[in-house]
Amino acid sequence: MLQFKQKGQAVVEFAMIAPIFFLLVFGFIYLAMFFIDYTTLNNIARNETRKAIVNSIPDSTYVISTQNSNTKLMLLSSYYQFGSSEGIKCNLKTEAGTKTVTINAARKSGDLGFLNVVLPENYSVSYSMYGE
Repeated sequence: MLQFKQKGQAVVEFAMIAPIFFLLVFGFIYLAMFFIDYTTLNNIARNETRKAIVNSIPDSTYVISTQNSNTKLMLLSSYYQFGSSEGIKCNLKTEAGTKTVTINAARKSGDLGFLNVVLPENYSVSYSMYGE
């Protein structure tokens, strides 16, 4: 008789703890996805700045295709829009020999539920490099 009560207690404890546990696990997974996207965009900005310095590209705004096999771009989170449906919009600016590439991302409109509270409206990645 005592053993039956203990089994029921374990089920109740699991039912109380499981939602919190899964919320934390999936929260960490989403956080990791956004961190991976942020570092991917940072690497893209660095590579595009290097290309602009080496090839002496003038100030401009251009789009990097996400379908290009050379870019090998994979963004995990689909909650942000990066300027264009064709790819990622980059702004190139030169000041005093320093070239800066900026990538802006805006949160997609629509109801994302709880993520509307957690995610920032906009974020941007910029990388500067001095060309000699």
